[in-house]
Amino acid sequence: MTEPRFSHSLRLAPVIVEQLLPTVRHYAQESRCAVILVEQQVRLALGIADHGYVMSRGRITTHGPAAQLRADHDLSLSSYLGDVETPHDGRVG
Repeated sequence: MTEPRFSHSLRLAPVIVEQLLPTVRHYAQESRCAVILVEQQVRLALGIADHGYVMSRGRITTHGPAAQLRADHDLSLSSYLGDVETPHDGRVG
């Protein structure tokens, strides 16, 4: 097992993060390594993810396959607006 490595996109311009995320996805696929990505740009993060977890105030408020989370208009809107509660029972699908 390899040692975990940590990195962050703090203070990176959104366009740089957008260009970086496909590289993260490629690395995960090539190395067959799990990547935990914490990102405020929900749509971008879900664009490269297999599964997503949405947290609010330190709690997981919903989770599910990334494709289903991306398709959830209410989740996208609440994430954009910064709502603390999601309009879900905690699981998508």
